[in-house]
Amino acid sequence: MFPVPAPGNLAQFPIPVPIQAPAQQYGNPAPQVPNTAPQVNNVVVPDDPRGTKRSRENDPQDFDEPVLKLARTEPAAEPDGPEQKLIKAIMRGDLSGVQMLLRKSPQLLSSYLPGNFGLTPLCLAANCGQKEIAGFLLSSGSSVNAPARDGTTPLMLASHCGHVEMIRQLCLLGADPLAIHPGLGFDVLAAAVKGTQLGACKELIAHGADMQRLLKDPTRSDYYTPLRVAITKDFSELVDWWMDAYQQHANLIEPASATSLLNLAVSHGALKVVRSLLQRGADPNATMFGRDSKQLIGVWNVAIHFRRWEIVEYLLSAGPRIRLTTSTNSALISDSGVGVGTDICIHLASQGLAKLPADRVTHAQLRQHPERIIEGLAQRCFLSSSPQLLSAVCWWVDQGLLSVPFCNWAVMQNFITGTGLLGQNVFYPERYPSITGATQAQQSQILVELLSDTICSPDWSQRFSDLKLTPKGEQTMNQIAVAQGELLLKGVAHLRVQFEKQVASLPSLCINSYITLSHQLNEPDLYRTMTREWGLYDPVARAAIRLVKEAYEKLRALPPQRIPPEFAAMSPSEQLRQVMVELLEDWDKIPELVETLLKCDAHALDVVSDLLFQQWRLFGETFGVTKPRYSQFGPRPLGSSDSESVLQGEPVMEVDEAPVLAVSSREASPLPQ
Repeated sequence: MFPVPAPGNLAQFPIPVPIQAPAQQYGNPAPQVPNTAPQVNNVVVPDDPRGTKRSRENDPQDFDEPVLKLARTEPAAEPDGPEQKLIKAIMRGDLSGVQMLLRKSPQLLSSYLPGNFGLTPLCLAANCGQKEIAGFLLSSGSSVNAPARDGTTPLMLASHCGHVEMIRQLCLLGADPLAIHPGLGFDVLAAAVKGTQLGACKELIAHGADMQRLLKDPTRSDYYTPLRVAITKDFSELVDWWMDAYQQHANLIEPASATSLLNLAVSHGALKVVRSLLQRGADPNATMFGRDSKQLIGVWNVAIHFRRWEIVEYLLSAGPRIRLTTSTNSALISDSGVGVGTDICIHLASQGLAKLPADRVTHAQLRQHPERIIEGLAQRCFLSSSPQLLSAVCWWVDQGLLSVPFCNWAVMQNFITGTGLLGQNVFYPERYPSITGATQAQQSQILVELLSDTICSPDWSQRFSDLKLTPKGEQTMNQIAVAQGELLLKGVAHLRVQFEKQVASLPSLCINSYITLSHQLNEPDLYRTMTREWGLYDPVARAAIRLVKEAYEKLRALPPQRIPPEFAAMSPSEQLRQVMVELLEDWDKIPELVETLLKCDAHALDVVSDLLFQQWRLFGETFGVTKPRYSQFGPRPLGSSDSESVLQGEPVMEVDEAPVLAVSSREASPLPQ
């Protein structure tokens, strides 16, 4: 056997071979040695004439293997079988190739070709629009209605792909235009509608297909028509042609849903069909039934009920008008809920008016003092109950403000639940029987955190994107959101400054007002000031009172001879402040906060813990005390993400549940007498 040279070794002379080698050469024969050369029995092989030894040493394979074994060859591709050849011939329109293959293998004419759907040759030709091949297959004996393995007929395939000439040929040769798919329930016309093939639909209707034919969906056990499919696909070209060609009235009732075409189009967000039907004079006040059999009267109710905001935008600009008054705003909130629907109805209706401020706030004083917007919402018992929440949001939107900050109803319910824990009154609660939740000042602080967290989320500036609005409408609403976000953040900043000033006055207030000459702390009145005027949550207020008591007792216990002169020169309030700061720096575990967290259910825990940690952090920072802990809750630059907030670092005091669980009832009392 001949040794095979390693790849890449090209020499200009032949490799010497043994004398007993056969005369036949394989591959490219080496140059022939002249016949006149004498025959020798012993051939001396040169020492690596082509450098194969070096190449083998560099080759990572086993060098002890024979050279022939080291040669690698690509496996030869398996030749196509007759079925694969037939598929390729049909797809490329090779009529002669199809004829030759069927003469050799006539059984292929009625066989299922390889593939997921098991198409017949005629089904494949219809799907590809190969009219001549389909004609040959039919003349050779193929059945014009023979389906594929999954039940799809050739006419369905041609209709879905829009091959009008193929449809005409199949129908003339006996294809059934009313055939129904056995597994999916659609007919030939529905297949063409699903493919949005206008020409195919016209051809099928001309051969007897019916747009109002009732079809049953086996997967959902309900009925539909090709007309309903056209509306759900917003196939206005077909709907317009059919209504003109067959003189259909604009208020036609679709048989399967027993609903007017206009309401059906609105419920599916078929904007082009809605526009066409309104131009034809369709009644915008027709009735339909929505989810849970709720009666909906008119296109406005239908669009809002099904949350078709693109339809709402069109109705605002060109369709039946809706009067926007205070009572209408309340009705909008009742019908569409708190969120984008109400905001779009209120603001896009006025987008054509001149001299509108970018933030859409209706009162100039609120624009100059945006903190009054937040305080005004808190005045309406914002977080006391769900009905009061809706009433407060109605007032909010009447000022021109967006309602989307409050659209997450689950979060709002957690805030409402949290007010019962954050707004408790430990001193004489029977004196305030009407207070069921947080005080107005506490609600203002809760609202500050809610708004700052919502407006600083990364998606706030694109809050009205992906609603299928027009580019102009989407841009208008997002611009309003950004302008109002900046305004509300100014209000948040003003309230934060006010809060810091109030908390900073605590030492002076205690020395001058709430600590008597007998060195007793008037705890009830101090608590009332902190909760009803400053907005400290109940656990934070109790912790602050304990801090004052411990700091004042420590201050009084200092021996006069150990007091530094510079400390003695301070005012009593400054001395108390310094001792409070020293205690705060050592306070890493706050039992009052943990006690409240242990009362939370799973849903309210995250909200209440964030509110508590955030306010305690702000309380400590007022005195210049921070701890190396981090919270994702609180104010962040507009457009920043939560991860960026964590990297920037927002310190918060640490709490630990273990010490609280081991404390006795006497030790856990926040205000020992």
